[in-house]
Amino acid sequence: MSMSTAHKGSGIFLTFSGDCREAFMLYHSCFGGELVIDAFTQHIEGCSAQPVIRAVLYSPKLVIQGSDLVYNEGRRVGNYMAVLIACNSYEERTRYIEQLYDYKHTTVLTSSTEPLVEIVDRFDVRWMFAI
Repeated sequence: MSMSTAHKGSGIFLTFSGDCREAFMLYHSCFGGELVIDAFTQHIEGCSAQPVIRAVLYSPKLVIQGSDLVYNEGRRVGNYMAVLIACNSYEERTRYIEQLYDYKHTTVLTSSTEPLVEIVDRFDVRWMFAI
């Protein structure tokens, strides 16, 4: 049984504005697991790439879903939500942070020696890593 057929529960859903595929490729390289991406098969006017209808990452660490399709009010970035990852060690947490980190765009909001480390990745997704 694959992870995708085994998972039946709550998860995280993120919206993007054209870079959902790129974000999920990064998250897949970081957390592993099974990645499923459904995108439009034809060109959509006003879009440089084919928008992702739904992407799902079924990872042993988390299940996360996302899309390039946003509601009429558009995508709003804020600090009202973060993806929490429970890590088994400082080494595991450091590995995740290093894989998500982009020197030009990532913001580390707390010290790496704290029990809870918070970063914002280049897609404006807020991550919290707990030990």
